[in-house]
Amino acid sequence: MKKQKNLSQSSRDKIEKMYQAVILLLDEGKDINSIKVSDITERAGIGKGTAYEYFESKEEIIANAMKYNMKKQTDSLYQLNEEIELFREKIMKTFSWIESNLKYRDSGIQFFKASVFSRDVSSPIIKAFHKNEDAACGLHMVINLQIEAAIREEIWDENRSQSLIELILISAYVEYFLYLSLEQEQRVEKEAMKEFIYQGILKRLSIQEESD
Repeated sequence: MKKQKNLSQSSRDKIEKMYQAVILLLDEGKDINSIKVSDITERAGIGKGTAYEYFESKEEIIANAMKYNMKKQTDSLYQLNEEIELFREKIMKTFSWIESNLKYRDSGIQFFKASVFSRDVSSPIIKAFHKNEDAACGLHMVINLQIEAAIREEIWDENRSQSLIELILISAYVEYFLYLSLEQEQRVEKEAMKEFIYQGILKRLSIQEESD
């Protein structure tokens, strides 16, 4: 990325418009790999050459737009989790957040694909996306709040591996995301699926405790 420190408000506004343009294009069903710089700048209402004043490539614009969008979403999720005390409620609220923010937003699906190195997303975009961990930072902070609640309620021992409970929680959210992403008719109601996955979380924590 080209130098973006000490930018004027006008420059920051142009960058944000480009980010918002990418998200709109994705949410309208535009294939992430076929988006062109001209598509972005035209939607943002700025000249094509302006994009290269701040970015090296279209992949960098797209990757940073996805990070920008995910940060906004995870910031709202963090605030929700901060306002809730109980572990169960935090988990259920996160399931609801996934449902409202990702199911009908193609940009969220593309973020997920880039996160897991999907072949559906081109290598240059994935490399730009994973250049730093800003996009994952917000989710990590949310998980930490949930771990703290689990420790308070003695669901999880603070002396046990934190990376393990992180993996258990993230796996549960991926499971719910995949459930929502199924194209065929869903035979299990959402609330029932949330409860099923939550009970799975508790079971995995219990199994691990017994094996320690």
